[in-house]
Amino acid sequence: MDKPALKIFADSANFDTQTLEVARMQLQPYFEVEVDVLLQRMAHPPANVLILWALSTLQSLPAALLDSTLYEVLRTRFVKPKADPSSHITFRISQGNEYIEAICVSNDTALLRDALATFREVAREQNFGKEFIMNPETHVWEEQVFDDGDK
Repeated sequence: MDKPALKIFADSANFDTQTLEVARMQLQPYFEVEVDVLLQRMAHPPANVLILWALSTLQSLPAALLDSTLYEVLRTRFVKPKADPSSHITFRISQGNEYIEAICVSNDTALLRDALATFREVAREQNFGKEFIMNPETHVWEEQVFDDGDK
């Protein structure tokens, strides 16, 4: 049986290649994992972590895989960046040329746990083209609404 595909990219100023490789090895029993660094051209780049997968992959995953395995890797490898107080973890779900982005900005492992536990709520076909932010106070995904000039 083929494993679902998962891609993780992380800011090179905050996460080294060894961190990415260990994350890949931890996830490899469950996913076909691709990891790489993000090269951001700024003096102090945010600690971005980008996780990419297809909607069909997400729909096929048991909830426990997100709640335990992926959470554990993110908690131990990506929540505490080297040079930034918080990680900017973006979950990007794609279907063809459309995508949903859900962003969790925090160094709080409880917020990350809640983000993963409720992530499927935003990963629905009717949400393609939308962006969601995990509210650090309520631990609820909130849709971001932009004025035409904001995007």
